[in-house]
Amino acid sequence: MRLVSIRPNKITFVGVLSACSFAGMVGEALAYFEMMKTEYKIKPVMDHFACLIDMFVRLGRLDEAFGIIKKMDFERNEFIWSTMVAGCRSHGNLELGFYAAKQLLKLNPKNSETYVLLLNMYISVGRWQDVSW
Repeated sequence: MRLVSIRPNKITFVGVLSACSFAGMVGEALAYFEMMKTEYKIKPVMDHFACLIDMFVRLGRLDEAFGIIKKMDFERNEFIWSTMVAGCRSHGNLELGFYAAKQLLKLNPKNSETYVLLLNMYISVGRWQDVSW
């Protein structure tokens, strides 16, 4: 796009960040994120942050994903917290996983998927007393 002088927009950067997420290209994703903000003056939206969070979670870099969540100037949505819960379970950070699950339950207490994720986390650490609540 740069070679033919076509200006990218918000959606273009969602696609680029998503591709970087799936490819595990952290350096490139962060560079494009900064380029989007500084060079193209595009204000990040929730989808941009979700791509970065998803990328860090996939790579097991949960503290970095949580750091992005804390810095976001948006209300955290169900996708953000469910990504964290699933990633924390997969990568063994159950303390952060339980925190993310509580946040997810605040947003949607009737979502059965959250309870299944919590059940699996409790079972994985042998917290059988918590399974029965």
